[in-house]
Amino acid sequence: MSFIVMRAIGPWNDIIKYEIADAKFMYQDDREAFAEITKYSRFPFFATNLSQADPFFSEQIKADTDLVAVPVSDDRAQMPIYASYLLSQKKQLTQLIRDLQQQWPTTLPNDSH
Repeated sequence: MSFIVMRAIGPWNDIIKYEIADAKFMYQDDREAFAEITKYSRFPFFATNLSQADPFFSEQIKADTDLVAVPVSDDRAQMPIYASYLLSQKKQLTQLIRDLQQQWPTTLPNDSH
């Protein structure tokens, strides 16, 4: 199976190569090229809970009735996110971190789970 993947996906790159060792990955550096390829092809691509913040992704999911967002439920497909800051900045950042935690998306668009 072949997937189209944005190149700058950080640690996810090693994870997908390890977990789907027999797959072929076609990497794209340009977000616009990625959007066009996924719009007019049937290549599967990865999305996360943050994908819904991407206007292209949200519009494509709504417009393409053949495209289905399938959430990955495997525990290995989750990654903790940490906030790192100086103790002297704690007072200024506490509310921002709290707001991010409350607004962090937990599902993909069209996720029926």
